[in-house]
Amino acid sequence: MESSEDDERAEELSSISAIFPELVVDDNSPFTATLDLAITPNDALPVLFAADVDILTPPSSPLEAQAPKNLDFLSHLPALRLTISLHEGYPAELPPQVELKTTPAWLPEAKLRELEEAAASTWEEYGRGQAVYGYIDFLQEQAAMGFGLSSEQHPLSLPAALKPTLLEFNKQEKRRQFEEGTYDCGVCLEPKKGTACYRLERCSHVFCISCLKDFYISCITQGDVASVTCLDPDCGKETGPGRRNKPRRTLNPIELLDIPLSEDVVRRYAELKRTKKIESDPDTIFCPRAWCQAPARSAKYPPIKDLVSLTYDNENDGATQEAPPVESKVKGNEERLSVCEKCGLAFCRVCKLGWHGDLQYCNVKTDKPEDELSEEEIASLRYIRLHTSACPTCKVPAQKMYGCNHMTCFQCRTHFCYLCEAWLNPNNVYDHFNDQKNECFNRLFDLDQGDNADGRVQFVGARRFEMEAERFEEEARVAEAARRRELEAAATAIAAAQAAQGVDLFDTPQRC
Repeated sequence: MESSEDDERAEELSSISAIFPELVVDDNSPFTATLDLAITPNDALPVLFAADVDILTPPSSPLEAQAPKNLDFLSHLPALRLTISLHEGYPAELPPQVELKTTPAWLPEAKLRELEEAAASTWEEYGRGQAVYGYIDFLQEQAAMGFGLSSEQHPLSLPAALKPTLLEFNKQEKRRQFEEGTYDCGVCLEPKKGTACYRLERCSHVFCISCLKDFYISCITQGDVASVTCLDPDCGKETGPGRRNKPRRTLNPIELLDIPLSEDVVRRYAELKRTKKIESDPDTIFCPRAWCQAPARSAKYPPIKDLVSLTYDNENDGATQEAPPVESKVKGNEERLSVCEKCGLAFCRVCKLGWHGDLQYCNVKTDKPEDELSEEEIASLRYIRLHTSACPTCKVPAQKMYGCNHMTCFQCRTHFCYLCEAWLNPNNVYDHFNDQKNECFNRLFDLDQGDNADGRVQFVGARRFEMEAERFEEEARVAEAARRRELEAAATAIAAAQAAQGVDLFDTPQRC
């Protein structure tokens, strides 16, 4: 029996070790070896990280395939571990036995089994001879093609739990390869090793870390976050007819940590960016307290707690637009409640008053002073005050044309009394008019021909106060008009006396 050194299997493994020095032969089994194959596809692999997905799942419809997805493109993935076992009878009678796995398990199980089965096919293609190198070469070719797993239309779907690990691995591998080179800094123009340089993620421009830190720290200290962009003056510019330059996009806070900038500086940068976003967002609601004026709490811009979890959409950093009226955005009571993130005041985003609950409707009030109203507007307001009763819930005025004094608001469907503007029980609206203690007792059909505001009907509650206030105002207007007439009459009499005597009664005597 020949020794293991003279065995054909040992000779093949020895040859493979010369080509792949990283091949590890098992000390306890001289015909078993392990090799880690780097996975670096020629084209970055599009990956979709989704919860509860553990296999490659094609889209169920063309519409799903065309739907926009948040894809990550990975140029480096964790190695494929190949374990080779050359049993007795190899290569003449048996093919090599192989086992493939990845850590973490990002390669679908079905693809692993398919690749393992290819070992026997390769052995057959090599005429049942030594086929280990041919199989390794096959795996490397498959890795360069991304194992045919995905395209942008059909990305590889993986569990969301793998995302941090795979993204970090891809990032570290890119950094390792980058550090092996030498680069010219785009600012100081000096050649420097990759360990002293940084390549920006979005545009791939390279600068030395010293220049980047000096510039970015200065910008952030001065509050100029808009300048925390690529230092290349031509970055983002596109040439050609019909093309416009894209706005320069600021760096993500996480990238600033990678450069690295200190956490305090990056936190200031993130806070300044958040403030800018909040102030430029037309949907932002600010605290109505004059001494506060802080923004209301928003799920869109949560307070910054963990810098590592920060992500920003920088496409429209400087974009602003005119906000539509607030009331057009508020569709339900639950959307009106706002809470100041600084002082904690709960207020209504529509009327800017303290929170009044879900049962109270509110309207946006005009800030136009009364003395700026036109005569038509004043007349309209006076008519509304005299000829309508307001819904106690939403304050929308309603005018009775005929019928009883049980009213139903056309806007919020509240039941109320036209005489006193009180809420009525929807289950029995007539209890209000049958209660002897109530001023509206037995007055269900007052004003059955409509509200003419002619004084024939005694209103109750707010309508009474409005009528009395109108009466007092009218009396005051009449008294003021009478006083002016008296003054005008007195001035006319004095002028007539002056004319009759030929003396100006208001002349001041001159001293000699």
